[in-house]
Amino acid sequence: MNIKTLRVQNFRNFEDKTFEFSEGFNLIIGDNGTGKTATLEALGVLLREYIKAINPAFLSNTKNLDTFVRVCSITKGESTNFEHQFPCSLKTDFIFMDKEWSETKTLSDPLLEVSESNFKWIAQTYAHKIRSGESEIAPVIAFYSTARLWLEKIEATEESIQVSLFDEEMLKPNSRLDSYKNALDIAISNKTWLRWFMRMELISLQEKKPMKVFEAVKKAVQACLEGCDSLYFDIKRGEPVVRIHGLTLPFSLLSDGQRSMLAMVADIAYRMAQLNPHLLEHVTLETPGVVLIDELDLHLHPKWQRKVVDNLRKAFPKVQFFATSHSPFIIQSVRHGELIDLNETEGAAEYQDKSIEDIAEQVQGVYMPQRSQRELEMLAAAKEYYQVLERAKDANDAELKSLKERLDQLSEPYAEDIAYIAFLEAKRASALKDRV
Repeated sequence: MNIKTLRVQNFRNFEDKTFEFSEGFNLIIGDNGTGKTATLEALGVLLREYIKAINPAFLSNTKNLDTFVRVCSITKGESTNFEHQFPCSLKTDFIFMDKEWSETKTLSDPLLEVSESNFKWIAQTYAHKIRSGESEIAPVIAFYSTARLWLEKIEATEESIQVSLFDEEMLKPNSRLDSYKNALDIAISNKTWLRWFMRMELISLQEKKPMKVFEAVKKAVQACLEGCDSLYFDIKRGEPVVRIHGLTLPFSLLSDGQRSMLAMVADIAYRMAQLNPHLLEHVTLETPGVVLIDELDLHLHPKWQRKVVDNLRKAFPKVQFFATSHSPFIIQSVRHGELIDLNETEGAAEYQDKSIEDIAEQVQGVYMPQRSQRELEMLAAAKEYYQVLERAKDANDAELKSLKERLDQLSEPYAEDIAYIAFLEAKRASALKDRV
């Protein structure tokens, strides 16, 4: 499955916009409020039809199309009202089995929703083949929102993040199709993949040999967890233990960035392993799918940001990724045709492999990124200071008093910078030596 285009009408802040996507990685950038998250949400709403066709119970904490209808403010007389705009419509064209398909959802008024769903037919076809025992390679689908870490923390405070041998869920029979359960939720349920990890570790111990599918999942996690050279599941602790940069730590004691990345990659890989177990050690390399990630750089150090796209690409080469980010390091790492700029900056698509300064200034609109904001403000204050001094030379007494007050205002915010203030005062004394 490969999504080619997306058209959104009256969805969130979009009146009417069409996107074209690459087959591999798609990085969506833009200022706050331009619709980066909304683009992922639109794809998520369409992909819900696939999940719903597998099992409606697999959907929870997801939103319907009616929650995304664009709202306009309209003023009549002395009143301003907020009116929903219809029709609200989503359409995607995608490739499946070398054939072009489309998926459409339209809300023509608050009560009338019309769908033309090929995702439904495809999902039902997969489900039938899987339930019949066929070795069909099904696509993984997942959505990771910006809430993936703080909601995980809420889960951890409500009950231990670890799992145990006495966990009732460990004993329940499962289906390959359970891989789609809660796949479009706004947060990762660590309990789910942790239970799978423990089950695989126990089976490996019982059979006295590594489980190929489990080894593939661990390999994918290690590839995406910066500095990780060892990963195993500690049955006593009920959680994974990793060695990162020579330091051995359990999952619960990792940093926010490490834990967030481990959980997300483990969740993707475990879903693949449950969905396509017959692929064995090739499961993460051969499973296709669509994965949506909001704010890919969340909690990641810049050194990690430079590598995360390639790490994900290598770990899951057949997955089509859609991610958002504000990081110039991530913009720098994508390839030609993989950048979607909602600001529509001229030439933005050509800035992969360019310098961070060029990306920040030319693509993201950061003026003189080589200098700090404070330094730029000091420079601007100094320029105005000189201009005021020039006007003060020929000002009358009343104007001079006002101009002196302005000079004091310009220098006051930087009083702790002795050299800067001394320089300005010297200029002032020289320019107004006859009028002080």
